[in-house]
This record gives sequence, C-alpha cells and structure tokens, in this order.
Amino acid sequence: HVSDSQTATASAYITNTNTAAGIVGLGIKLSSTTLDTTSRFINFLDKSGIVIGKINAANTTTVAYSANGTDMAEYFIKNNETFSSGDIVSASNNDLTKTSAPYDSKMIGIVSTAPSFVGGEDGINKVLVAIAGQVPVKIATDSAAIAKGDFVTSSITAGRATKATKPGFVIGKALEDWNPVTGEDQILVYVNNTWADPD
Repeated sequence: HVSDSQTATASAYITNTNTAAGIVGLGIKLSSTTLDTTSRFINFLDKSGIVIGKINAANTTTVAYSANGTDMAEYFIKNNETFSSGDIVSASNNDLTKTSAPYDSKMIGIVSTAPSFVGGEDGINKVLVAIAGQVPVKIATDSAAIAKGDFVTSSITAGRATKATKPGFVIGKALEDWNPVTGEDQILVYVNNTWADPD
C-alpha cells in the first residue's frame, strides 16, 4: 500500500533503467484460469473509493479499458467564443466556431461533457470536442418535437441542434425524446456526423 500527500509529484514511480529496446516498465499478472469481464487488472477510484474506470479482462486472451464516460473526444483549436458542453461546433478558417446555420456542412462534433477517450493536447486555445459516441447536445427552443432515432442537425441558434426534417448534413441521432413544452435544454444523441435524408 503506497500513500503520499504530494501536490505536484506522483506518489510512486516505476523505472526500468535498462536502455535496450523491448524493455518493460510494469507487468500485472492475474493467476485466474477463468479470466472474464469481472477480472480487473486495474481499478481507478475516486476519493470515496468508487470505481470510475478500469482495465479488465475481456476474455482469456485480451483486455478492455472501461470508463464511465460515453464518448471519444479530441482537442481542437477554437476561436474567441465561449464554448460549453453540448455546443455543436464547425470548422471556420483555422479554428472552430459554434454552428449558426442549418444543416452546416462544416460541422465537426459536439463539445464533450465526460469523455472516456481523449486525443490531442489541452491548451487555453483548445476546446474538447466529441467526435463519436453518446453525448448531450443543446436543443434550440424552436425545434420541432424530437423522437428517439430522429436525425438532429445544426440550427440558426448558435451551437444548438434542431430536428432534421429534410436531406442535409446532420450531427447524429437522438437517443431521447424532446418537445418544446418539457423545458429540457439538452438531449442525449449518438454522434454520427454525416449526410442523411430523414425520409
């Protein structure tokens, strides 16, 4: 059991000082002969001891990484706008901006809420965008009612989605119902940036 109270350093380091190719820094071995998804090589815990991620055996021959987040995201250079989770973004010159036109052909993805996989490097000029998976998206108040499975696209309201009612570029499929009287600001969608015909 290793415990430490440092602020800017790790509690433990493992170093293989050999300089040859093919060296290994750490090996973790489980002796079970029936490895399955309940067999954990590593658990990632919060301060209360609740598992928030893990590396477990998928079967007897491979492993799987699992986390509570539901999307894959990458860092992109942004413009000077203020972005928040659920905004739809599109390419503009050398950076990203919030969408502001229906069926925007330059849509990239949705600002991520809780990604499990992250690519690229963080920075003050970057925004983390979900490019695949399940993610909440903001809905424009003037959108038509949305049912699970409906395509959603960009709207004239900056960064917000609306139901796709004609052929064009879409950002994904709704995983929840929505209608104007619910007062809900966001719904969960499956990101699938493509061209589609709702009919």
